[in-house]
Amino acid sequence: MSALSNCLTTVWALNATTIAGSPDGVSGFNSTLLNEPIDMVGTNDSIYVLDYGASYFRIQLFYPNSQLRTIIFNITQGTSLNQLSSITALNRDVGGNIYILDNGNARVSKWVPGASTGVVVA
Repeated sequence: MSALSNCLTTVWALNATTIAGSPDGVSGFNSTLLNEPIDMVGTNDSIYVLDYGASYFRIQLFYPNSQLRTIIFNITQGTSLNQLSSITALNRDVGGNIYILDNGNARVSKWVPGASTGVVVA
């Protein structure tokens, strides 16, 4: 069920901490900034953010309470298995594999840590 079809109420704390991106709303392409974040998924100790650039997608890994940030994947736009088209969602399994819903290519691809290409799983 999509969260869009639910009538959810969200309460935000008055005191928040910026974990990913700029607290000032500045966008960018280096490892400390986000350009156009699309989706994110969290684990107990980290946050994966799917970010869109001028002609590529990247997945960044952020650790709360740490300045350490890592760009896991830089993926160009296209139709090949090492490319993505129009991304709408991101997920991660307990093994560290990243699953990406690529609406533009009508597929779900699985990206194993360190891989340079995805595998179509749906």
